[in-house]
Amino acid sequence: SELIKDAVLRDITEEIGRDKTKYLNKAISPSIWRDQEKPLVKYLNSDQIPTKEIMLPYVPVDVFLRNLYRVKEIAVLSLIHENDKNTPIVVSHQAFLIPSVDGYRVRHARSHPVDKVVEESVVDFVERVRKDSRWRVLGFNVVDVVDSL
Repeated sequence: SELIKDAVLRDITEEIGRDKTKYLNKAISPSIWRDQEKPLVKYLNSDQIPTKEIMLPYVPVDVFLRNLYRVKEIAVLSLIHENDKNTPIVVSHQAFLIPSVDGYRVRHARSHPVDKVVEESVVDFVERVRKDSRWRVLGFNVVDVVDSL
């Protein structure tokens, strides 16, 4: 959200989903982070962790696949999961969505079966994350890189 405020990125989720766009509200606080077993969190003071509520737009998975044609340039996808009040995040993964002559491709870092950057069709990516996830996938937030020139 800071990069959107600084006009480096522009959220285009509503342009992709239009009237099918949904919104996820997420409360963030120091207490929800303290309950996590993340090494970095134990070094942060409570005043370094914001207390706020965010509203994140997302395009449901099936709507996203039907409306891909609205993405004209490389965009950043954030994989949005169902809200769990005991988990401080709802985004588990980010990837580049790349329009190409043979359809849309997704380039992202993948840890299984080995740590590496992979590129795959958007349909393969969506089907895999929908099946693989033990944490239900709701859809995608989509941002565009602002041309600063």
